[in-house]
Amino acid sequence: MAGVRLLIVDALVLGGVAGLTLAVVGVVRLRDAFAKVHAASTAVVLGVALVLLAAIVGGGNAVAARALLVGGFLLLTAPVSTHALVRLTRLDRERRGGSKT
Repeated sequence: MAGVRLLIVDALVLGGVAGLTLAVVGVVRLRDAFAKVHAASTAVVLGVALVLLAAIVGGGNAVAARALLVGGFLLLTAPVSTHALVRLTRLDRERRGGSKT
């Protein structure tokens, strides 16, 4: 039973690292600021959430409680920071006379 649990934890960590890697590639490769912010916000949902889920499955009660707190904090703050970055980018473009979208 412990072997299956370790395989699940390994799969979750591998999926999380793959999600984070794809997000980094997206931030580096995409040209538009809005697309870059989208790729970065995807990292929170896809990458960090899977790694935290692996910590919950693989760790004890104290680790699971901390992982839930970190996950809750990220779910509360990630959309706010994404919205702020997109809003500032839009306002900067309008100030410079560029596209308003």
